[in-house]
Amino acid sequence: MENSNQLIKLLTSENERLKDGLSTIQKNLSETVNFSEETKEIFTKIINQFEHLIDDSSIIIGNSQKLKTNLSDSAESTNEMAENVLEISSLLKGIQSVASQTNLLALNATIEAARAGEAGKGFAVVANEVKELSKQTSSLVESVERVLEKVESSSKQVSENMNKAMSQSDENQLVLEKFNTSINATKSNNDIAISNVEKNSDRVFVTLAKLDHVIWKINTYLSILKKEPVFKFVDYHNCRLGKWYYEGEGKRNFSHVHSYQDLENPHAIVHNGTKTILEGLDQGKFDLDVFAKSIEEMEKGSEGVFEFLDRILAEKS
Repeated sequence: MENSNQLIKLLTSENERLKDGLSTIQKNLSETVNFSEETKEIFTKIINQFEHLIDDSSIIIGNSQKLKTNLSDSAESTNEMAENVLEISSLLKGIQSVASQTNLLALNATIEAARAGEAGKGFAVVANEVKELSKQTSSLVESVERVLEKVESSSKQVSENMNKAMSQSDENQLVLEKFNTSINATKSNNDIAISNVEKNSDRVFVTLAKLDHVIWKINTYLSILKKEPVFKFVDYHNCRLGKWYYEGEGKRNFSHVHSYQDLENPHAIVHNGTKTILEGLDQGKFDLDVFAKSIEEMEKGSEGVFEFLDRILAEKS
């Protein structure tokens, strides 16, 4: 009897230590869960920022393409203007030729009018006016030619600048496209990272749920060893696992998977076994046969709890 009491005392002590150790692990896992949630929030913000960057980058690429098109159109217009200048210059040369011939004819007319004497005076006046008009035409043509030379020079300079701008626009386009590709690749990697963090969080959630369940069983067995309840009984809706399942992280993260609903029944079986044991202790009925049957019932339910927690995790993954 004394040995039996010593064994019970030893088992009670070791179970207390086991519960304390598991409670520490439970606390650490809870802290890890909180950290994972904070990390997920940060990653989510980064993803949103990347999406804005991608949108802005796409807009910049589109604007750059429009700018390139506008520069190309402007270059074509400048080339057309240069061609028009050449045509005008050619026409002015024709006008200059006509003016020269007109001046020559006026000179000949003046000579003939002088030979005609008094009869040719009126004709001489007309010839002088034509000669003067020819000189004015030549002077205007020369002025226009000087202006056209400046226009042509400016046109060439504009054309060269346009070509340089188009070349720079092409380089900018390539840089922007590479930047856009890099942003998309980084976002993809970030998506993978947040997916891995989420999967890790899921594993921690399930592990924490298992720990809650194990600590519940340890408290039940400690109650048997001490022959009195060491914790307050609550139904399977209100224990830590129940809170996790019905209103906590479990519901938020896993309730959409198929096996989630199957966890409820084995969990209830565990609580029914604990309830039978604690009621017997409260009534002072220490019936080992009843307790053994309840423990067996609890362990079968516990196996189901672990099985469906693993299924839930696998199905979500």
